Amino acid sequence: MCVDECGIDDKSKVLMVGDAMGDAMGARESGVDFLGVSYGFGSFEDSGKTVRVVEVVGDCEEIACRIL
Repeated sequence: MCVDECGIDDKSKVLMVGDAMGDAMGARESGVDFLGVSYGFGSFEDSGKTVRVVEVVGDCEEIACRIL
C-alpha cells in the first residue's frame, strides 16, 4: 500500500475509502482505518464483516473527522 511506500509512520492519521470488501481487507492488512462508500462498483452485501459505510458523498467528511 502506498502508505508504506510513502513512509507514513502514524497510520492513525490515515483513512482509506473504498467501495468493496477487498478494499476493507487491504486497509485492515495495512493497519489503517477504513470507510466504505455505497456508491461505486463494489459491494458490501453478504460480507459478514462490520464495515462503516456511507450512502451520501457529503457524509464522508463528517465521518472521516470523527474517525481521525
